[in-house]
Amino acid sequence: MYEGGHIIYRLTGPSRRTLNWLSQAQAPGAGPGQRSGQPTGRPASAQPRSRPGRDRSTVHRRREEGRSIPSSVPGQRRRAGADIVKTVRRISLAAVLALALLWAAPGVAHSEPAETALAPLAGAVSRRFDPPEQPWGAGHRGVDLAGVEGEPVLAALSGRVHFAGQVAGRGLVSLDHGDRSTTYEPLVPLVQTGQAVSAGDIIGWLSPGHLGCAAQACLHWGLRQDQTYLDPLSLLPRRRVRLIPAAAAEDLRQRQATRQRLGRASLLPPLDGRVSSPFGLRLHPILKVWKLHDGLDLAASCGAPIAAAQAGQVIEVGFDPAYGNRLLIDHGLIEGRPMVTGYNHAQAFQVELGQSVAAGQVVGLVGSTGLSTGCHLHFQVWIDGRLSDPAESLP
Repeated sequence: MYEGGHIIYRLTGPSRRTLNWLSQAQAPGAGPGQRSGQPTGRPASAQPRSRPGRDRSTVHRRREEGRSIPSSVPGQRRRAGADIVKTVRRISLAAVLALALLWAAPGVAHSEPAETALAPLAGAVSRRFDPPEQPWGAGHRGVDLAGVEGEPVLAALSGRVHFAGQVAGRGLVSLDHGDRSTTYEPLVPLVQTGQAVSAGDIIGWLSPGHLGCAAQACLHWGLRQDQTYLDPLSLLPRRRVRLIPAAAAEDLRQRQATRQRLGRASLLPPLDGRVSSPFGLRLHPILKVWKLHDGLDLAASCGAPIAAAQAGQVIEVGFDPAYGNRLLIDHGLIEGRPMVTGYNHAQAFQVELGQSVAAGQVVGLVGSTGLSTGCHLHFQVWIDGRLSDPAESLP
């Protein structure tokens, strides 16, 4: 089409630069379809479309050699870029949909880590798990843990109390943990049906009378999933075995030998008095209920001096409605285990919160404050964060 002395081409081919070159090469005054230096009467459309400085032989030679032929069409580049953007978008959308499907799948991508179980008692295993060959056969559907009467029994896992009461004259607590349940017997239950508990919560006091128990008392700990009994010890993390140098092993043997010569004592007596009530389950003299006596009562006259059982730091001093005037001392690690001692029902204390004390230092005076029937010291010991019988740490 000829208009205003210029040739206007319809862009039907892929070479825009060629067409622009042809427009610029048109001589002024040339007729339609006539190029400068070309005979009249031959239309431009009949001329071969090739770029200046390049002939067809060059193009064919590059193709035969496998070399790429650079494109001179910006539109093709824009279209190629748009195609890449669309492809990236499709891939991103597919990835998002795949992640969403994995997240929605139950127990696949967002399952919570399993809770670490705790042993309900710190004692050794006196009888292991021995399931019967048939569900109705004889066997041992749990493990027995050795303990002492009145020792606190802990919940192995978080859950809800399914049952707490008496079965065949024995106290039993059953905890529901969702896909599994645990049982604890015999004990004096301290929880109620439907109550939520966390791992490590005290659910009762250990009772004696378990058949086949060689210790003073044993806890039968059971685990069941659906209708299948499992080994409760499988809930506990495996202990790591660590090798130590020969010199360290010899030092350990010497320390154990010294411990045996000195006995089990790791604490000094807080006062010179007779034991009026030992650690363990008893009928409370004031409340008239059976509960754990969580310490050792040492009878003494009011005003008698109370000494720190070991060096440490005062972490609590004050008044408690049940324990009266109370003092707690943190002794750090003793024989490699953290230990805290408590002194209760005192007339008064002579130390302050945060104060450091020496072993045998007088920290207070015997009294009868709180729920008490007479002058005495209620002495407590915690080892590894758990209540322990003080008699086992005294000479």
